[in-house]
Amino acid sequence: MDCGWRGGVLGTCYYGYREEMDALKTLLRSRAVTIVTGPRGSGKSEFLRYFLANQAVGNYVLVDPTEVGGRGGIGRAASIMSIRKRLMDAVEAAVGIFRAVRLAGEALLDVARHAKGEVVIAVDSVPGGIMGDIEDFVALASMLTNNPRFAGKVKAVVVADSSNVTLELAEVLSHLSVGWLTLGGLDDSSMAALLSEYLMGGGTCKLGVNEFVERIGGLPAYVTSGACYDSVKWFMERKQYLESALINIAAKIGIDVSDVVNVAANIFREAGIDPIKEPLTYTVAEELVKAGVAYRIMPGGYRFEPSLRYYKELMKDIAQIYLRD
Repeated sequence: MDCGWRGGVLGTCYYGYREEMDALKTLLRSRAVTIVTGPRGSGKSEFLRYFLANQAVGNYVLVDPTEVGGRGGIGRAASIMSIRKRLMDAVEAAVGIFRAVRLAGEALLDVARHAKGEVVIAVDSVPGGIMGDIEDFVALASMLTNNPRFAGKVKAVVVADSSNVTLELAEVLSHLSVGWLTLGGLDDSSMAALLSEYLMGGGTCKLGVNEFVERIGGLPAYVTSGACYDSVKWFMERKQYLESALINIAAKIGIDVSDVVNVAANIFREAGIDPIKEPLTYTVAEELVKAGVAYRIMPGGYRFEPSLRYYKELMKDIAQIYLRD
């Protein structure tokens, strides 16, 4: 817990992810590019901002596609402002985020030449941000890995929603200096403390702290969602969405819905999936990730978890209904 930090929409202290902070420090020392992934609502954006501001990253530029003005970093103001201006000019000209970073290469080098230590380009990507600019992202990773003018001087940290992370993407990046970090959600005690502070500060949530943790998990973003202000309707909508996703998966891969239900119910009980021995299970897991119902744990990519704990609970109920029928 760090109450010196009051960022984010909730305005609470910063909680959790201590081990992940240490892991990101290690990755920044050894990798040219680090991809931070995880389910929606797990606090990836806040994690990135907290890390940049508090974990001794000397020179950084934060690129936020949702905030054109952006927030800069620490270091030589003139150089930082130069690169920020070039990045934002490129973004406003409808150039993809990762291409914009590449186009600002000379400004990057200017920062790297004058700053003490390395320069970190942090991209807080919107959902779809990586997959929408995949070629430019790979080119950027290649530039930071292989170009001797950048190697060891400029690093990148990119936030990506789990639904956009595929093994195909990992394979394309496998020859480059790329590391992975998965944020699966705050631990239970940290999430409970965060929500309790939010409620004591005047926030509202119709779910109690224990029910929130049990049914949603350590996902701070959901505190401001319908889960808290209209929980009955919100959980019904999640049920309808999951049912729709299962039906769509069955139609896409050409098998009966009952088979998809039984397979999906088993996915979250397994420590990992062997795609050679369990091709159907793996295929369904991939589709659940694309639908945002599950997320894959990287590196590796053969372990899957429900994006909401409610989905795991719900899958058991749906499977029992199909077994009775």
